[in-house]
Amino acid sequence: MEDDEGLNAGLGSNLTFKGTVECDSAIMNGSGDFGAVGALSGVRNPISVARRILKRSTEPSAIGRVYPMMLVSAGAHAFAEKEGHAVAPPDEMICERAQKEWEYWRARMAEADSNVQVTQSDGLADTVGAVVLCWDGEGDQRRVDVAAGVSSGGILLKPSGRIGEAAIFGAGCWASRRVAVSVSGELYTTRSFDSAIRAGRPAEALGVWSFPIGTGEQIVRAALARTLGEAVERCYGAGADGLDTHEEIERAMTDFREACIARGDSEANAGAIVLVLEDEDEDKEQESGRRS
Repeated sequence: MEDDEGLNAGLGSNLTFKGTVECDSAIMNGSGDFGAVGALSGVRNPISVARRILKRSTEPSAIGRVYPMMLVSAGAHAFAEKEGHAVAPPDEMICERAQKEWEYWRARMAEADSNVQVTQSDGLADTVGAVVLCWDGEGDQRRVDVAAGVSSGGILLKPSGRIGEAAIFGAGCWASRRVAVSVSGELYTTRSFDSAIRAGRPAEALGVWSFPIGTGEQIVRAALARTLGEAVERCYGAGADGLDTHEEIERAMTDFREACIARGDSEANAGAIVLVLEDEDEDKEQESGRRS
């Protein structure tokens, strides 16, 4: 997706106020390992650098150093080069669509004496994200893991150095082994993945992934990805009788919107994907609880 110029990530990234590309990206797995880059320029696939940072953070150090979960700007670029990731001159990261949109909005801002507001609802390209479920082995040896990733060029005309939700722990993506969740836009759907994974898949492993899109600062304040994941997990923990996954997600999103409105934010736009894995017995128990 970062190679698609129609999407706001990698080669399709929106431009900063100065007309440059600065990307944010993060990835997290079900074990809680996390890696991110912020305000990264000159790298075609920021998510691959974030993944390498995640991997490095799990490797032991001979002298007890703790490796960072996130690198930004020049530090992230230097790390990418050192690790052999493909880098590109800054101008090669600017696609024709992004350049035209930047020129249009810069002109509008100049005409309106900088009073024009630019938001994601103006038809600009959106942040991208992905979720993954993987397993290997058979029977008792079967191992399951999940991961969530998100990548973004940020909002058009952002100040240089601005880091959005795509790079922030708990805001842009979240993953755990226990449950899975999906929400998208102002109208959202939640989909149980038990039927899709039931054939020969582990009964115990549940995983939660989410990646919101919208106004990044609102999402960061709410730690929205983590909030949504934990809302779903409550439906499967101790004392969860009577809790409904859909209602918990709706409650979390309502709280998010109301908090934004209370701050005076005119647009509380956010979307997410949440995937839920249930074993057959848990599915029947939940369904029975909803009927009772």
